[in-house]
Amino acid sequence: MKKIILILSIIFVSIFVIKTQLDDSGSCAPKEPIIDTEEETDIELSAEDIEKLAEDIGVPFTKTKALGKARIRTGFGENLRKYPDIHKFVTTEGFDYSHLEVLFDGKDPELFVFDDNGNEIEKIDISQFTIQQLRDKLTEIGLKKVKDEL
Repeated sequence: MKKIILILSIIFVSIFVIKTQLDDSGSCAPKEPIIDTEEETDIELSAEDIEKLAEDIGVPFTKTKALGKARIRTGFGENLRKYPDIHKFVTTEGFDYSHLEVLFDGKDPELFVFDDNGNEIEKIDISQFTIQQLRDKLTEIGLKKVKDEL
């Protein structure tokens, strides 16, 4: 009898714990977001970081001399999703370009262009750019996709 009561107690507690974790849809997803997308966090990958990541996943990476270097600064989470073309570009193509850094810092999308000495020579609001306009601008400043350089 004690074993049955113990087993029933364990089952009851388990069901209670599971039920309190379920949301209204029956999902076990957390009710609060795990990552606070409102918190500003700088995430910057250098060419060396990208080279190491490329090596780790087996993607060819070559360093070439470009006319300069560029950086896209943009938000993340909801801030980035306000700009669907920029969101799509930085998540699918952004790291395909040599000499392009992507910095997620909570700001509206901007493209910074640097000369060979690292001096900023141009700052462009890209919030209204389409993906093709962004590709064209990167080509115009001398950046190429890594696969096009091979």
